[in-house]
Amino acid sequence: MTQPTRSASLHDDTTTDRLTQSAIAGALIAVPDYVRSTPGRIFAWTAILGAYAAAVAKFDTVYEDTDHDVTAKVEEKPDTTNPKVTWGLFAGGIALNALGLRLHVVVQTKLARALERRGVKKPHTLLGAAFAAVMFAVLEAAARVSLR
Repeated sequence: MTQPTRSASLHDDTTTDRLTQSAIAGALIAVPDYVRSTPGRIFAWTAILGAYAAAVAKFDTVYEDTDHDVTAKVEEKPDTTNPKVTWGLFAGGIALNALGLRLHVVVQTKLARALERRGVKKPHTLLGAAFAAVMFAVLEAAARVSLR
């Protein structure tokens, strides 16, 4: 039996993978409509991301392809990094993620309240569906442009 030429992972560049990624993003945005408590939301978000990560890990191990072995490519290069720079970038990344998450929550809450005032019963679900559709369209367009 021959190995596929590329891994069939859920984070590769196929239409199915882009659809899966968009659906996960939409589901994450819709959580506040179905879970009211903050600890419950954190649990739901963690469960969704955990299921996605487990699926990615599963498909990566089933369709292992040595041409895409990042570890082998990293081991080829000498270690020339500075620990202070590495930790600084790590801390900066965490700070930017925290700021982005806070901004996302504020914007999503304002949009959801505006939709509720217009009579939408599940505003976060509508936002999630809209975001997933836009995300899929952008990813699909980018993939088609890169094929040219």
